[in-house]
Amino acid sequence: MKENNPRSTRTKEKKRKWLLLFLLLLLVLFGLYRCGVFGSKDDSRIIIGAGVQQGVPSKNRDEPGSNGTEQVSIQLNARPTFADGASVGDLNIVNPATNILYLEADIRLAETDEIIYQSGVIPPDHFVGEDKLMRNLHQGEHEAVATVTLFDPNEQDQQFNQYTFSLVIIIEN
Repeated sequence: MKENNPRSTRTKEKKRKWLLLFLLLLLVLFGLYRCGVFGSKDDSRIIIGAGVQQGVPSKNRDEPGSNGTEQVSIQLNARPTFADGASVGDLNIVNPATNILYLEADIRLAETDEIIYQSGVIPPDHFVGEDKLMRNLHQGEHEAVATVTLFDPNEQDQQFNQYTFSLVIIIEN
């Protein structure tokens, strides 16, 4: 005849209870992970530009934005100024949080079509405030063209749109 030890039975029940709670916790954490709560989607193929910062430049924080997903907002300085050809200048290329697409911006000299700046990838709610040009320019005003390309990071082969903007780059000294 086998005796039932009440202490042994309670210990087994407690262990079973803790095991079930642990498995339930693992299941909940796995579900949250799959929903993207613990990080962004797999953007491992995306390399964010070196000068890109999160948020909006402090002087632009009070500007109204749009919450519509059909609209795209792009902001950049039409007259970036540099103290000299080797200094940083106020490019202010902004991809607002209201956008759902990533962007890249290239700046070319209008006269030669030479690329003098590449932003790298700028996710929504990120910006490039100040940065250097890839080439030292001489003193004066230089006409340039900025090309902004919008894309979905999950479908990098598909560009949604490209926009071009005329710029005047000012080198003070």
